Amino acid sequence: MNKAEITHEEWLADLERLDLAKDSDGMTTDEIAEATGLSRRRVQQQLKIAHESGILKVTKRRYVRYDGETNWQKCYRIVKRNK
Repeated sequence: MNKAEITHEEWLADLERLDLAKDSDGMTTDEIAEATGLSRRRVQQQLKIAHESGILKVTKRRYVRYDGETNWQKCYRIVKRNK
């Protein structure tokens, strides 16, 4: 399948396949893009739709930058889904 033609439902299925719902912190936009083979922009568009639908939870994860400073990163995970 051409990734440019993936439907929102197929994309959600990909996220579930990645066990996104089971990961307590979720995944970042970049991690989702890398895992699904979609562009970062396309992932952001799909995340917006999922968040507006109420099936996506936005969380934050702490990480240490290369300069030693601690920062926060947005992460996303599926919280409920009606099939």
